[in-house]
Amino acid sequence: MVLSTAARSRALQIARTVVCSMFGLIPIHFFVPCEASCNLVGIASLLFIAVGGLTIVAHKYSLFVWAVAPLVLNSLSMH
Repeated sequence: MVLSTAARSRALQIARTVVCSMFGLIPIHFFVPCEASCNLVGIASLLFIAVGGLTIVAHKYSLFVWAVAPLVLNSLSMH
């Protein structure tokens, strides 16, 4: 199956938005209880998998590397 250039650019745009939202989850850890902090890490992990799929579709793997940073920061912020 061959995807058009428009579909690839749209997947890349969605992946960028998801990575930005992953960075936005980091400060929330300081305002929620411990149980919710664990749930936030779970959400960040699911978003990481979604970014992986979108970068495969877009053939731009550098964004996947950028998604590792908020995943690690979310894991380190868990309390």
